[in-house]
Amino acid sequence: MRNVFVAFLIAVNLSVYSQPTLNNKTLWTFTYLKATNGLRADLKVCLQQNWLAMDKQATEQGLFKQYHLLEDKDSTKGWDFVVVVQYRDEKGYEGVKVEFEKIRQNHPRVLINGRGMAELGKVVKSEEFLEEP
Repeated sequence: MRNVFVAFLIAVNLSVYSQPTLNNKTLWTFTYLKATNGLRADLKVCLQQNWLAMDKQATEQGLFKQYHLLEDKDSTKGWDFVVVVQYRDEKGYEGVKVEFEKIRQNHPRVLINGRGMAELGKVVKSEEFLEEP
């Protein structure tokens, strides 16, 4: 599984490496989520309207370099979705925590069919990768 994500990192970074950067190291986080039985589609919408909406703001504010939502189409890996974030430096979330919490506080929680994240799915694993040029 790691080989897939290493290839993903290389592919999405081709454009990033062509741009000048002040920091040489960046931290990538991979957060794996599993939907509650029968609620996969709702979890995806919840992620898009909540997590990714906040990640978009964080990227626009320069807190993140980029973010992605990946989906396991055949559900054989023990997870359904992966939220991938490339932080601006090796500090990761700790380096943007104060600013990101402001985004979180200002983002209205969007329920999907009356359900929030806790009812729609759960985080099953998280990984961090340090990228050095």
